[in-house]
Amino acid sequence: MVIDAIPKNATNPSTGTLPPSLMRGHLFHGPASSADIYLYGGTSYMGNRSFPSYTTPDPSTYPLWTYNTTEPVWNQHDLNLPWRPNHGAATESIDQGLGFYLNGQIDWGTSTSTLNIARNETQYRPLDGMIVLNFNNFTASNISTPGIRGNAARINFTAVDVFDINSYLQNPKSNGSWYQQETNGDIPPARIDFCTVAMSAPDNSSHHIYLYGGRDPTTADPAKIDPFASYDDVYVLSLPSFTWTAIFTGGQSPRWGHSCHRVGQRQMVTVGGNITRNNGQCDWELKGVAFLDMTTVTWGSVFLPNTSSYQVPQKLFGVTGGIGSGNATIKEPAKGWTNQSLKTVFNTPRKWNSESNNQNPPTKATPEVKKSNTGAIAGGVVGGVVGVALVVGVFFLWKRRRNRAQKPRELENNEIDHHEVGADEGKAKYELPGINEANPAELPGAEIAELYARREAVEADRTTSPARDAAELSSENFAAGGRPGIPFLRTPDDELPSPPLHMPGLSPPLSDINTLPPEIPKQDNPPRTTNP
Repeated sequence: MVIDAIPKNATNPSTGTLPPSLMRGHLFHGPASSADIYLYGGTSYMGNRSFPSYTTPDPSTYPLWTYNTTEPVWNQHDLNLPWRPNHGAATESIDQGLGFYLNGQIDWGTSTSTLNIARNETQYRPLDGMIVLNFNNFTASNISTPGIRGNAARINFTAVDVFDINSYLQNPKSNGSWYQQETNGDIPPARIDFCTVAMSAPDNSSHHIYLYGGRDPTTADPAKIDPFASYDDVYVLSLPSFTWTAIFTGGQSPRWGHSCHRVGQRQMVTVGGNITRNNGQCDWELKGVAFLDMTTVTWGSVFLPNTSSYQVPQKLFGVTGGIGSGNATIKEPAKGWTNQSLKTVFNTPRKWNSESNNQNPPTKATPEVKKSNTGAIAGGVVGGVVGVALVVGVFFLWKRRRNRAQKPRELENNEIDHHEVGADEGKAKYELPGINEANPAELPGAEIAELYARREAVEADRTTSPARDAAELSSENFAAGGRPGIPFLRTPDDELPSPPLHMPGLSPPLSDINTLPPEIPKQDNPPRTTNP
């Protein structure tokens, strides 16, 4: 695998504007036929304003930027939205050219209009709603969600939420339909800051969502070597049985805040993130990248482009009632369907083009202006259009009563062969230290460059059809029988955030700065001087 660096500092040719330097935003793949990548949301880092590359926050006028990978050119787009959010949950439906950005926040670094919202980067204002981005015509709309409630129970992995994209496509002025489905099996411990990818059986009879890593910030204890519980494990949610299976546990190199991507025929690559212990060790050998073979469930450090196609792991046969090539016979959840309308969605036959969905990559070279299509989870599909967005991914939330913490569980570790990166290798496996504490470090020199991976490194393989695949997304239920609540999460930081500046009641997206909370008095202590 080769990672090429592309200079970021190419200006918008029509305005001469440099793209903003942001964190906690999201890069979207965009439509399969587009040569652009799409950057939405983000915030300016305000923790070290003495950093040579520090820039003041930009206005939120252009929350969406596109980068053309063939020219290369940046362009900015006004979506007529009041804010550029960050720390939200995101996914997309590539075949429809739609992106989804759930909740998020505004903070000190969001915009020139929010500089008075707080005097340190741990203060923030939660945002409600889900933004639907149309990359075909550069428009956006907001789907309302309930407001955040104080001291409310959080959602754990005993239930997942499903958004029916087709219900939105049929009536874009509506909020769409949400369903919540109970799960069973090896329920993962509560966590945030993990990642997921999805794979389907070769015959599309079952679908499997791989969840890796994460942390539980509620267990924070500065007196311990590990400041909070973090995980080096893999759980799989199989559909349509909605059953969790622990397929890799007991790893010795926990990571959180990383990203996962499906590459090649059956590998999951994990990139970046944080490690728990501040031991000063850098992962120069593995460069912050690891590969999981999702069929054999073995870890390695090498990309295998010529391996055979994905097969359902043997450990999942019991929850599918099938074999490696598919033939799943378990067609409904063990606890039954929570909502019969969701059953209808899953029982609707999928339109299948055998030629375009061939598991083998085409022999004819794809034109350079095209991008490979992401075959996101086809958990349930509505004929003719995208069906269901299954609620998992970076936006899984967990449910925990304050006095009833769910303790992590570990299954017996499996034997690993010489390709596995595991506990018995006696070395750090993954990331750069994730805890800054009092160890600031700045790059030398006055010019700072940011690296971009080429567009081929996307969360997709090149084998799935551009037709009618579903996407993944999480939120709470709007369908009959659903439970009220609101999904919300934060991405990695060095400390737990201060309580949000909460305003009770339903909270549509802020429309102007007059709706911001009162300014917080300036603190006597200067901002942290650590670098991002």
